[in-house]
Amino acid sequence: MEIMSVGFTIPGYSEEAVSLDSRRAISDVDLVIISTEISKYSYSRRTYSNGGESFDLEGSHQFNDDLSHWRKSIKDHVSAGDVVFIMLKSIREFELMTGKTEAKGKVTIHETLKRKNSELLPIDLNEASNSQGVNITVNNLAPNYFRLPEAIDEHVNYEVSFKQDDEIQPLYLTRSKDRLVGGYKKIGTGYLVLLPAITYDDEEFTEIDKDGEEVWNRAALDFGNSLVSFLDAIKKGLLFSGISTPPPSWSNDLKYQTEAEVDANSKIDKNREKIKKLKEANKKLQDIVNQEGVLKGLLYETGKPLEDSVTEALKLLGYNAENYDDGTLELDQVITSPEGNRLIGECEGKDSKMINVTKFRQLNDSLSADFERDDVDEKAKGVLFGNPFRLTDPKDREEWFTQKAISGAEREKVSLVKTSDLYVIVKYIKDKKASDKFINDCRKAIYEQSGVVKFPKPSAIPKNKTRNSK
Repeated sequence: MEIMSVGFTIPGYSEEAVSLDSRRAISDVDLVIISTEISKYSYSRRTYSNGGESFDLEGSHQFNDDLSHWRKSIKDHVSAGDVVFIMLKSIREFELMTGKTEAKGKVTIHETLKRKNSELLPIDLNEASNSQGVNITVNNLAPNYFRLPEAIDEHVNYEVSFKQDDEIQPLYLTRSKDRLVGGYKKIGTGYLVLLPAITYDDEEFTEIDKDGEEVWNRAALDFGNSLVSFLDAIKKGLLFSGISTPPPSWSNDLKYQTEAEVDANSKIDKNREKIKKLKEANKKLQDIVNQEGVLKGLLYETGKPLEDSVTEALKLLGYNAENYDDGTLELDQVITSPEGNRLIGECEGKDSKMINVTKFRQLNDSLSADFERDDVDEKAKGVLFGNPFRLTDPKDREEWFTQKAISGAEREKVSLVKTSDLYVIVKYIKDKKASDKFINDCRKAIYEQSGVVKFPKPSAIPKNKTRNSK
């Protein structure tokens, strides 16, 4: 049986534990338990001059993506006819950056929004709130397989309670029985099972072995095995209810298996091993795809992801590019060329509008603020990287910058770069091993041109000649 525990380690099954940001697939896992606990230290953060704090843009995007991944994975897995266990930990609210900013003089105001860890659930709990307790009442009408085994009963407490409604079948209740702390809901042909928190003391469950390593002790292993058997019994009880009696764990003993069953199980194990190796190979390939996908963000991203895409592209052009933030002044990119030219970059993506003069003015303010710094002797060249109508295929975009932005850029000697043009250039550099001269000419175009930048055209790629058959 393949087990996956997300954000929670089952003693004796440490190798099956994964973190929330792993975004692992659960489609082929036999037993899945997911904790809703998320630490604010799990994602990169930033602090503000007023003492406030939030996840930074990278952390915010990662948090959003993690919630979306697990919410969808849980719903898909359950809908397909399986069971997912959710361990309800305290509801926590997190502050996230949206990527939208407003310049007020030299101060940049960042827009934020709030999200909760409970949003990884594919359902909404009725009037859910944090409330702690150890006195849990099991619904008398619940099937016996929901009864807490003695080995884990003392390790169960609740941190969240919610109001009963017709959506969730009641399992575990507060002592007053007026609120639920656990239940289950049928989704599609499967079940989502909500459990109260399960906790244990690491010190009580570990010991030092003869090699000086910390390992699980007997009590921990008994607890872990009891928990797995408990979850497995619930899953089988729900899925086989009304069809047949769920097979008890002892019936899987080798002495009760036919030769055909043993042979089939052996082949299943071998296939799982093959699947595991293929997954590992695909993960490495996916890492390559994800890395290459950073550049593709030049075509459709906005906010911090667009900044990351531009930074990656600039590095391919030979620049040194990095973000700057001293708590007062924040710059998307401080760019230095091999020739010693210094540039300040600003990135802007729009869903359904052109890049207007507002962003151009913000860049001008950044250039002036940068020039006032003690360690800057010469005013930098300004570059505005624009990605308007970002969800439209670049070939179908008619306008990129407003006329005011263009005339202002020409007047102030600022370069306006279409990010899709930049993508064409860096893709050519990666794919065709462009010459140093071509790369130098691209840098020259950015530094010397004002207004909308026209890059040198990549060399024509000769077509493969077909040999005439004789």
